[in-house]
Amino acid sequence: MRSIPWRELLISLLIILGGGTQAQVLSRVDQDLRVIYTEYTLAVINLGHINTELTRYRTTILRAMEAKTKPEFTRIAESLPFQRHRIESTVEQFSLLVKSAAIDKFHRMEELAELAEVQDNLAAYLSASEHTMRLLHELWAAPSADIAGGIRERAEDYAAKDAGGKFIAITLSLDRLIETVSAIAAEIRADADKRLRTLTAATMGFTLMLVALVIAPSGRTRSSSLPSKSP
Repeated sequence: MRSIPWRELLISLLIILGGGTQAQVLSRVDQDLRVIYTEYTLAVINLGHINTELTRYRTTILRAMEAKTKPEFTRIAESLPFQRHRIESTVEQFSLLVKSAAIDKFHRMEELAELAEVQDNLAAYLSASEHTMRLLHELWAAPSADIAGGIRERAEDYAAKDAGGKFIAITLSLDRLIETVSAIAAEIRADADKRLRTLTAATMGFTLMLVALVIAPSGRTRSSSLPSKSP
């Protein structure tokens, strides 16, 4: 009866096990790198765009406040809904991204907490901006210059103090969110690098072990190499 080639069988099993483990680790690393790019690098860029859009939005309101004629005011005011939609849609897209992100629960909760603050501050600022615009619409509909002057003072004071304070709050909360997202991305990247280094070291050790098993003489080889005794 032919004996089972246990050493060849062991080597084959080790190769299969090692290959499966390496494939699993590399798949996880690849997933982490995709998360960093699609869910964090692009997200940080989009959040930076929100800051730019908010600045443009506030500048448009200030321009509307300084308009010299009603047609000029109307033309400037007509661009505000589009700008607001871009801001709100970008925040909503990021919210959906966070909820579907392939990250652990702790990081997701951290992002959601920062995002909730951004959404609250954004809602407060947009509401204050709407009130400023309502005052400006009243200004251009005022029946006299004296009434219009009083409304202008109220609008300028509200835009500077109330809406201005809320604008600072939303920009600061956006900066904190960007810092949080960047920190999580860096942590995921460091974890992926650590797994790659561990996999490289394990692969080298695994390869050396297989080489040792292959070149080590088997028991049958040793016994067959012994000289036979004469009768």
